[in-house]
Amino acid sequence: MYSNQYSRSSGYGPPPPAAHSNQLQMDDTAITALLQNKSMAELQQILENEGKLDDIIQDLQQVKNINTERETSLASNKSIADYNLSLQPRFEQLKREVATEYEQLNTLKTELATDIAKLDQHSSQQSLDTLLAVLQTEAAKAEEQTEDLASEFCSKEIDVNDFLQKYIPSRKEAHTKRIKSEKMGEIIRNPSSSVHINYSSSVSTSITSYSSSSQSAPYPSNNAMPVPRMPYGGMGY
Repeated sequence: MYSNQYSRSSGYGPPPPAAHSNQLQMDDTAITALLQNKSMAELQQILENEGKLDDIIQDLQQVKNINTERETSLASNKSIADYNLSLQPRFEQLKREVATEYEQLNTLKTELATDIAKLDQHSSQQSLDTLLAVLQTEAAKAEEQTEDLASEFCSKEIDVNDFLQKYIPSRKEAHTKRIKSEKMGEIIRNPSSSVHINYSSSVSTSITSYSSSSQSAPYPSNNAMPVPRMPYGGMGY
């Protein structure tokens, strides 16, 4: 009876976890044994004096254990809090290092983008230089072919009909390739100029002027190409 009355007047909350159920049962047994040894007068005095009841409760081993555990938990929590606070300078340092590394990463990304753009520009320039070299080589080959035809004609290795059929197309091709190589050189030297816009019209004009001038002679007379000299004694017919 006294045990039930103590439970109702103690004001404690919900039952403790199952891990401490044996300890609670032992305390109930201990307090029951303690109260059973009291006389009616002592029990009545305990009921009338809340201070005595509090002293009895605080003297229970379970309550002592709870107080000890509470103090231990408070000390442990304080130790953990102090340790976490001791980590704050290192944490702040790591934050600054991360921010610095992030800025360096952005700088490297910018430098990489710049290097890629330079590499693309260099590769493009190399491609243009290679194309110019090819055009110049082809133009030189075409010029050489026309010179060979002129030499063959002068040495009577080919007749006039073959010479006219081969020389005019060959000379026109050499002239076109030379114009192309010259215009490509201008484009590379002055990429911002409008020379590439007038390229096709310049080539067409050059070819047209060449065609009109070629009507009066089997070869152009206004360039540096060698003019075949007629062999002594005429054409032989």
